[in-house]
Amino acid sequence: MKKIIPVILFLLTVKTTFTQNFETGLKFNDKEYKNVPLKARLTNSLYSNMPETYSLKQYAPVPKNQGEHGTCTGWATAYAGMTISESIQQNRKNKELTTENALSPGFVYKQIKNSSDTWCRLGASLKDAFEILKTKGVCKYNDINPINCPQFISPAIFSKAEKHKIKDYAKLFNISDPKTFKINAVKKSISQNHPVIIGMNTPESFEKAKDIWIPEENPAETYNGHALCIVGYDDNKYQGSFEVINSWGTQWGNNGFTRISYDTFNNFVKYAYEIISLETITENKNFSPSGNIQIIKADSSENNIKFIDGIYRLTEPRESKTPVRIIISSYCPAFVYAFTSDETKKTFTVFPPNEKISPALNYEINKIAIPDENRYIKINNGENKNYLCILFSQQKLNIEKIKNETENTYGSFKDRIYYVLKDKIIQPENIEFNQQKINFNVKNSEKNIAAIIIEIEYTD
Repeated sequence: MKKIIPVILFLLTVKTTFTQNFETGLKFNDKEYKNVPLKARLTNSLYSNMPETYSLKQYAPVPKNQGEHGTCTGWATAYAGMTISESIQQNRKNKELTTENALSPGFVYKQIKNSSDTWCRLGASLKDAFEILKTKGVCKYNDINPINCPQFISPAIFSKAEKHKIKDYAKLFNISDPKTFKINAVKKSISQNHPVIIGMNTPESFEKAKDIWIPEENPAETYNGHALCIVGYDDNKYQGSFEVINSWGTQWGNNGFTRISYDTFNNFVKYAYEIISLETITENKNFSPSGNIQIIKADSSENNIKFIDGIYRLTEPRESKTPVRIIISSYCPAFVYAFTSDETKKTFTVFPPNEKISPALNYEINKIAIPDENRYIKINNGENKNYLCILFSQQKLNIEKIKNETENTYGSFKDRIYYVLKDKIIQPENIEFNQQKINFNVKNSEKNIAAIIIEIEYTD
């Protein structure tokens, strides 16, 4: 027995030496996620022509280790997601340079952790992390020390963080959405050069992942919450899979990355967020919006139009009860809003239909159908003449304030729109309008809102 005991102790020592505990740190909050604005669903054709494989991995920093801290939300959003986004906008593909300029997970986590979480181990929510990135920004990885759990952030560091903000964020799907839509929404985002930050129900088998994670557990059970960043997808690898960057160092997985099959993704991933534009890099660029509006009848035909004095007009009056489908296409990333007004000046929201839908149409090509591709909507407010106004903006707008001011200003509808938006709106003479179709194009404007106004007359 005396000889056996040292052997057992040795084996236990070896096991302890080579076993690593991986920390997570995402607090699940389904109600909070439900209230995050959802990216508007694009028309079906824009999901059917995506490339079979796409990767942003070349823009990612070297994966680092969150260690014994529950700070994954900061790592997934700032260190991975925002760093990749900045690399893309700067066309920065040098891994060493990207890692040197990576953004700080600790800066974010410090401000969203519970006051009792002295050693940064209790975790936090992804929404709170995005709010910090939106309102305060984030400093660089090397600007603060200790990296993971700083106890104090100086005013000078907050000033540096102001240079790295996001304009907004949105979720890509609801928890209850079908698998096909979830997969397509994430693939679309990645293929448009947007890293996707996810919140995953993470069982112990994820710690053993190599090139692919093969879960052994029941997805119906609740495990630790963990935040990760998707950097690519491949429809052919492992019968379709996403590649993620983790925050457990390069010794984990495949040099810090692993793949999650589409089936596993559907079973274990609860949340998916998209960063909407980096304010610091885009704010000084001129705005070049372009787009197309279609008003489709129930027989699928379009209305004939004419362009007079900066307004599109339907050539023939419509019956008051006739429903239509509105197709809005934007060929430049923009925040898009649509509302109607009648002869009483009363305004009615068309898009986004409510606060739960994001106004961001921030891909190279965007096309949405209102109310959708299978239904029609009545936009007559009960008066003989109605106006449909679509705003394409470089910045997020307070659309309710704009509508209210439009209702309480004198003049024609067009004059009221241009008065309310004043110095922000691009004047009609600086917009190239198509005379036969509701198409427009703007090149390098210093203003940041383009307005398309359509007048519709109705008969009883």
